[in-house]
Amino acid sequence: MRKWMVCLLILAVLMLAVTAIAEEPQREVITSGDWQYVVLEDGTAEIVNYTGGKSNIIIPSEIEGVTVERIGDKAFGEDHLHIKSVEIPNCVLSIGENPFYGCAYLKNIYVSPEHKTLAVIEDVLFCKNDKQLICYPANKENNDYSIPNGIKVIGAYAFSNCSGLSEISLPDSIVRIDDYAFFRCTRLESINIPSGVAYIGKNPFTLCSWLYDLKVDSDNPNFLLKDDVLYSLHDSRLVSCSCFALKWRYEVLKGTQIIDDHAFCSCKSLREIVLPEDVQYIGKWAFEYCESLATVTIPRGVSIINEGTFLECSELENIELPNGLEIIDDFAFCGCIFLDKVLIPETVSFIGNDAFARCKSLRQIAIPSKVNALSHNVFSKCESLEDVRLPESLVSIGNNAFSECENLYEIEVPDSVVSVGEDSFLYCPNLTIVGNRDSFIIKYCEKNHIRYSYPQSLDWLSAP
Repeated sequence: MRKWMVCLLILAVLMLAVTAIAEEPQREVITSGDWQYVVLEDGTAEIVNYTGGKSNIIIPSEIEGVTVERIGDKAFGEDHLHIKSVEIPNCVLSIGENPFYGCAYLKNIYVSPEHKTLAVIEDVLFCKNDKQLICYPANKENNDYSIPNGIKVIGAYAFSNCSGLSEISLPDSIVRIDDYAFFRCTRLESINIPSGVAYIGKNPFTLCSWLYDLKVDSDNPNFLLKDDVLYSLHDSRLVSCSCFALKWRYEVLKGTQIIDDHAFCSCKSLREIVLPEDVQYIGKWAFEYCESLATVTIPRGVSIINEGTFLECSELENIELPNGLEIIDDFAFCGCIFLDKVLIPETVSFIGNDAFARCKSLRQIAIPSKVNALSHNVFSKCESLEDVRLPESLVSIGNNAFSECENLYEIEVPDSVVSVGEDSFLYCPNLTIVGNRDSFIIKYCEKNHIRYSYPQSLDWLSAP
């Protein structure tokens, strides 16, 4: 029963996301000087990007006569390393996910004491309305930090890139920790989750490579810490782990149904993971950069290998994919250089961009009959690939799909293919493409100077 409930929960979330995307109006991004903004329904402006090079930024009160009331999610992204201080005017009433997420050298934030919705305490930005910590400046010179008592929420990416912090103390007032709250706090060693925390978003400790002392208050009924792995009990979800403390083999607790995004990201010592049959969903980038991981069996209930799930798992040799699998998403196995064979189930209907790119040991692949398009770079730089079988259902082959497959000598392309992308077979020096004489693929080969053959090409030998 719980299995079905989680499946329905995942389906509902996906449907809501699709509905939200469908209903979200595409607003025009307007550029004015160094600022990019959109006009909201109420006629006010939301800043979405800053393109200037100043180190001390003053957010404008208005742009071209339009009052600025919001700063959008991650408005100052990872290319804003020059920013050292920011002043926010009183007219800005709301702020999205840490807008200063990419400001690695940000040290000071200024807000008037009279501001209606925002406050700054020792250069740390808070929202008064929901008592949320929005942004801890990444270059603030402290080794430890205690969040003020009374704060209830740690916002998404709130402490991102705070490489100087080794310890963060959470008060008992905290009830929610949002997605990636401590993202890339590379020197964070110790943190304790208080008893009142009811919700934790996607792995808040992603790329916290030195975190070895992760604790959960014994009176917290919502979370369990087992062998340095954090579980959310109310939704049967594995949230995160302490990669620094994790041993070479880990067996996920029975009853776990969701492995969260980035859950085991960069666990370099992990060589074997045992997933129970209860698992229904494995999140994006869940095992990326687990460079010692050698073997994985995907449970039968999993229908999607998500984006980047096994990206750069360079020691991965064996992967068992279940019947019922439907999607292998972008970068799913990209960079798995020792993966030499993959049996893709016939139930798979989509294989994403770069899904098997740079799988340098991969020798053979058979594309299922439900797949009608090969995505861009899907087998790019698979230098050992020598046996490819394409289905009669295939319609298109994406850009660079087989580029730099140096050991590929022959590939038979069905008549059903009517679209082949740019450089799909670039730097395949030994390749001959086989197709019917009047097919699209033969015309493509002629145009692009690629060797080809067709069944009738040797008929002259038997001619009288």
